[in-house]
Amino acid sequence: MSSRDNPSTLDGCQTCSRAYRETLNVSTVPSPKSRTTTLEASNLPANTTSGSSRRSPAPQSSIDPSGSGNDTTRRSNVLAHTGGSSPESSSVNGLSQQQETRVSSVLQSVESRVDTQLSMFQQATDHLSGLLTSFKDCLTHLLNHTLSARALQRQQNLRRQLEELEAERGYWEANHRTLEQKLKEAHAKLSKTQQERDELRRLANNGNLINSEKDSDHVIQSKWKQLNYAILSLAANLAKCPMQRPTHDSVEKRLQFVCPSWPKLLEDDEFKELLLHAYLWVLVDCQVFKGRCGIWGGRHAQSLKAMREDLVEIAPDAESPGSPSPSLRYVLGWITQGSTFFEHFFGRNQEACQRLVKIETRGLESFCNIASNKPGVQVHRAIKDIIETALDLDKMVMSSKAIISVDWPVNPQPKHLLFDATTMDAIAHIKDMSAQSAVDFVVAPALIKKGNADGYNYDSKMFLCKALVVCE
Repeated sequence: MSSRDNPSTLDGCQTCSRAYRETLNVSTVPSPKSRTTTLEASNLPANTTSGSSRRSPAPQSSIDPSGSGNDTTRRSNVLAHTGGSSPESSSVNGLSQQQETRVSSVLQSVESRVDTQLSMFQQATDHLSGLLTSFKDCLTHLLNHTLSARALQRQQNLRRQLEELEAERGYWEANHRTLEQKLKEAHAKLSKTQQERDELRRLANNGNLINSEKDSDHVIQSKWKQLNYAILSLAANLAKCPMQRPTHDSVEKRLQFVCPSWPKLLEDDEFKELLLHAYLWVLVDCQVFKGRCGIWGGRHAQSLKAMREDLVEIAPDAESPGSPSPSLRYVLGWITQGSTFFEHFFGRNQEACQRLVKIETRGLESFCNIASNKPGVQVHRAIKDIIETALDLDKMVMSSKAIISVDWPVNPQPKHLLFDATTMDAIAHIKDMSAQSAVDFVVAPALIKKGNADGYNYDSKMFLCKALVVCE
């Protein structure tokens, strides 16, 4: 802090300056006696002074206000002019002492005032430092209090938001439980409505004789795989027997249907089992799926199956407004009723089943030397199981309003049948499989389904089971 910033310090300096100027004014005014002495000395002739040299007049004496050194010089000058014996020298000495005393007093006053001003300046500095410290503490306290208040307010806001979210969560949980309960009730009502609808359909279609339990695709696929496994097991047992050329024409026709080069395959140990596998599938398709055996539905079953195939070809998929022609759904419903009638009135003819088993066993014995390994009883039993499983599957097919058919891939003459991964599974091949791989012969047919069990969506087609083929 400068003297300009402190008024008391400025006043002290001004007072000191004013006292110093007064001292200078007093010291510069000569006394009457000194002026007289000076004049007298100046009027003396030159030869009255001591010494032979000529002295010039001395200048007017002045008093140096700064100290006693100049005063001593002045006194020596006066004594020199007066010859050291002037009575005015005592006056000069007294005046000098007065001036020294006054100057000392002024200096002491100035020093006292300076000390006072320094003390006041130190007090002001300490006071200002205390004010700054207090201001700093107050500002720090204010900032801390402000930050604490903001943090507390934010914490309160967050807690309030958390409570609101908890309340909202509880509301939505309760709403979710209510909706779940309503959904369960709706499902129960829907299930009850569907049961009532099915009952009404059963009554409208004389459901006492109709198979109201629809077989799912999974059940049909499982039955198909069961039939294929039974056929594969019998083919593996027959492949262990010595082979010879068959003596029955029906057997040769079936082998010819499987593969024109069947004589070579019959002698090849690698393909013999696959050839027997395909032969047994042809047996099942002809005797059971086409209804030639007469075990199910008597002699009318084959006619019903043929009628079913013809009506499926000509009936429209859906009803047309104003058209008197029944749709495919009603045609298949009528076929389903007819198959149920046949099952109810005729059932299965066990005598016809035993007769068919004996015929097919003799057909196998015509080219398989079964007696050499003595598995005759096992072959007879295996053929019967295969026919029974095929009859169960045929009942499922005839009792469904969906169009389920057995499909043998056709060889487009003169070209070879090519492998199609979407409809075929290669169970034996030599080269790597591709879309250009040729099919040597088909081991098992495919099972195709159009529409659904309720009699709709006949434009959709799916392969329940792919065909099994042997490729080059």
